[in-house]
Amino acid sequence: MVHPALEPYVRAAKQNPAPHPSTVSVMDRRSAFRNEALALRGEPQPVATVIDGEISLEGRTLGSRMYVPLNDEGKALVLFFHGGSFIVGDLETHDALCRRLSTDTGCGFSRSTIDLRRSIPFPRA
Repeated sequence: MVHPALEPYVRAAKQNPAPHPSTVSVMDRRSAFRNEALALRGEPQPVATVIDGEISLEGRTLGSRMYVPLNDEGKALVLFFHGGSFIVGDLETHDALCRRLSTDTGCGFSRSTIDLRRSIPFPRA
């Protein structure tokens, strides 16, 4: 049984099945994932503060974003790592989720981008 709120998404997926990932280039997969995530996110949850920054590492810089909820209880800072198989996802694709989780938990959330360059043989954050 599918929750009624999810029925439109299930119906859309059945009507427009995605091609198998092995038949699509990495860049096309990233673009499709980003477009779908942005189309489905709805109105962003208001938070007290959103701080964009950078994390400097050896030979590279990663983007970062921190969310402070309106109801900040100062009890924790959650480090959020999204699933994307080190292929898809960025700060914008998971923005709505991080805002919602921050608001619902009363905790600050922090996340960073991942290194998606194909020249790197193994994933690394």
